[in-house]
Amino acid sequence: MVQISSSDNQIFEIEESVIFQSNTIKNIIADLDGSDQIIPLPGVTSEILKKVIEYSDHHKNDDDSDVEKEISEWDKKFMDLDNELIIEIINAANYLENEKLLNLGCQVIANKLKGKSLEENNKILGIKTTPDIESLEISKE
Repeated sequence: MVQISSSDNQIFEIEESVIFQSNTIKNIIADLDGSDQIIPLPGVTSEILKKVIEYSDHHKNDDDSDVEKEISEWDKKFMDLDNELIIEIINAANYLENEKLLNLGCQVIANKLKGKSLEENNKILGIKTTPDIESLEISKE
């Protein structure tokens, strides 16, 4: 078992087969050389870490050579979240170097963006836009 700590100091004890889907954690454990330490993950909140663990636990026995072309039903339900949470999961998967989860999150967001206008995409991604500079009135003093 491996102990990891989220950015909000919640400690999780996780099976190696689950957490080793993260290359970041694999590398940290290799550097620790067998000592039992709690691995801090300052870039991941407990809420998002729970989701990463849930995903990793479900996929711990997957064959790495299998590349899914379509999103499975379980993964669709798992990613049935608001866009902000999906983006946080993508950021965590990137930080943890969990390639499968990163690819899933990016595919889900890409599917949501497909065929939408720039304004709709900005809203999905949480991007605030500034008004067009030419449409602004400039006061003459």
